[in-house]
Amino acid sequence: MDPEFLYDALCLHVIPEPVEIYRPTEQQEALVKKYQKKAIDEEVTTHYVKEMKGIKDYRLLLKEGTVFSEIIKTASEEGANMIVMGTQGRTGFDEMLMGSTAERVVRKSPVPVLTVRLPGK
Repeated sequence: MDPEFLYDALCLHVIPEPVEIYRPTEQQEALVKKYQKKAIDEEVTTHYVKEMKGIKDYRLLLKEGTVFSEIIKTASEEGANMIVMGTQGRTGFDEMLMGSTAERVVRKSPVPVLTVRLPGK
């Protein structure tokens, strides 16, 4: 990618692959994804954009897949020079059970990663 970036920031939200307890029909899966995308679009435009006060030139991107790998893949594709991401601060059994997306990104990212503890956690 050209050193002149097309925007100052990329706001990425990854919809995780569903954990299959039962196999939904294609219609059920499409309906869930439709409502999930609508809710995320609303969250991004009402919350994320408000928090990006000083950033005037940004891009919003919504992807589906394995969260940590999509973050890393997108950073590489977009020529990012840093990843900034929130972390819920899970430890112990919760982290072992749920995994830590932030930790995986930090370990595997080809660029520096800044993690920010989310408020209220």
